Amino acid sequence: MNVIQGKITIFADVFQQQHIMKRIITFALTTVTALTCMAQNGWEVVSDNPQDQKKTEKATNQKISREESDKPYLKGAVPEVDGIITFTKEFDVPGKSAQELYDIAYAFVDSMAGGEGQIKSRITLVNKGEHSFAARFNEWMVFSQSLLAVDRTEFHYSLVVICEDGHATVGINHLSYIYDRGKIYKKEDWSTVEMGEGLAYRAEEWISDKEAINKKGTKLLRFARKFRIKTVDRMNEIFDRLGTVFKQ
Repeated sequence: MNVIQGKITIFADVFQQQHIMKRIITFALTTVTALTCMAQNGWEVVSDNPQDQKKTEKATNQKISREESDKPYLKGAVPEVDGIITFTKEFDVPGKSAQELYDIAYAFVDSMAGGEGQIKSRITLVNKGEHSFAARFNEWMVFSQSLLAVDRTEFHYSLVVICEDGHATVGINHLSYIYDRGKIYKKEDWSTVEMGEGLAYRAEEWISDKEAINKKGTKLLRFARKFRIKTVDRMNEIFDRLGTVFKQ
């Protein structure tokens, strides 16, 4: 583990049956225009050939397979350092000093901590001399929602930023989840950690390659699938947004 890694360990119908003849005439007069524009309005030409119709229906109903949709989240999507799940991103930003990068990152992370869906997230430690700081995030991770129900978990993680002239390193680890509030679960080695009510899972025991991918390595296991997908997407979102602000 290098020095940087050591520092990190941290979305009627429209047809009314009135004025039928008038509508027929209007339709006849505007057919050419309608055919020209129909692709832009979702209309399709109906074929008299049953085989053509079957082909169209098959293409419309075709869905991406489970294995295909899981591909971006298989082996390697959740990296580990010494057995700890750690997402790291290096940013090369020529022309900006360590202080400038520190100020940019601090403002971004502070704003993120106060954003929608956050639960007492905040910057916890700073080292101005080394242009570094750490933050602890507790936020809602939403899997699905409707008018009647929301499927979500509390998502906890630590984020560390280390800045140098023209370069910044961002690391995220100590990931955990609290799910199914109302139940209590704590592993023996969590005895001194107050996680709150609900089922508590460390990322290492829930979304790691070992725990989340089938033996063939072709798809994600059902119970861990949504956690792993949402976590990888969230990490990518944070890194992408940071990359944007660094370059502004």
